[in-house]
Amino acid sequence: MRGDRPGGPIRWRMHLPSPPERVFAALASNEGRAAFWAEEAVETGGAVAFRFANGTRLTARILEQRPPSRFVVDLRNHDPGRAWDEGYADQ
Repeated sequence: MRGDRPGGPIRWRMHLPSPPERVFAALASNEGRAAFWAEEAVETGGAVAFRFANGTRLTARILEQRPPSRFVVDLRNHDPGRAWDEGYADQ
């Protein structure tokens, strides 16, 4: 995105044709994340444990929740050298 520096954080933004309250509710709930993002996405102790259809698992720490428009997770534990379909597993 404009203004990002090489090697810095990756910012991913999506523009969805839904009200911000509805999108936030989906991202901030186990059921919503599972329907939108992964097979399972359970929040425990300030982190979300994702399980994808191919068996991939990833844990992302929740950095910020500001209804109705901001839900931020930390995906820095992801190893960018491995693709999702190569059996990546966050340990």
